[in-house]
Amino acid sequence: MSDTDNSLGHWLMSEAPASRRQAVLGSIYRGIRSIVFNPTALIGLIIVTALILMGIFAPWLSMGNSPLKQDLAGRLGAPSADHWFGTDELGRDILSRTLYGARATLAIVALVSVIVVPIGLAVGTIAGYLGGWVDAILMRITDIFLAFPRLILALAFAAALGPGIENAVIAIALTSWPAYRPQRFHPVRRAPGCLDLAHPLPPYRPALPQLGDRAPHPRYGRHHPHRRRARLSRPRRAATHPRMGRHGLVRP
Repeated sequence: MSDTDNSLGHWLMSEAPASRRQAVLGSIYRGIRSIVFNPTALIGLIIVTALILMGIFAPWLSMGNSPLKQDLAGRLGAPSADHWFGTDELGRDILSRTLYGARATLAIVALVSVIVVPIGLAVGTIAGYLGGWVDAILMRITDIFLAFPRLILALAFAAALGPGIENAVIAIALTSWPAYRPQRFHPVRRAPGCLDLAHPLPPYRPALPQLGDRAPHPRYGRHHPHRRRARLSRPRRAATHPRMGRHGLVRP
């Protein structure tokens, strides 16, 4: 059994798949392995799966309690056999409201994902393809959205649009699309003997290679960590001022 598992694992992890099916199954297997061996991703997957199951089986898990039914006589009730999570200030069952609320939450997340991904991809693609002033304008608009905290900006849009799930989806989508724009690629200067590749760097990174354009020091090299210290430690630089003492005090 172990030999079969090992052979199947080697077949799925092959770097040169022999068929399209092997390539697809191999990519799925690598994704599952990356999630299983990453505790944070595994916990997140469990939480999302629990939310989906709660939303699907809400009518059965709520034990027949309606999330909208009010019972003022039993308001603010403690957890009991009929109301596991108790009741709120209007006597509504908190457990059923939590389960049915998962449906609304998942619906909002799905709608936001459907809206923001095409917007982010479109903005990044147009900016990268056209370049020039179009790229500059789109990137400045993106910087405006990124300059504000996402939650505060979403609350401001929601207050301006008014209450409702549709307006909440629009408000969240308007503040979430910058995260889905494609990352810009900036060419890096090619060193002798290296491949001419493009690396994905933030906009402030292309200036960094220019810091090394100065000629290297003949003794200590270009990036020697003790270059400045070594220069100052030479005898001609270490000589003190005639009016300065050994510890930097002015003589009278």
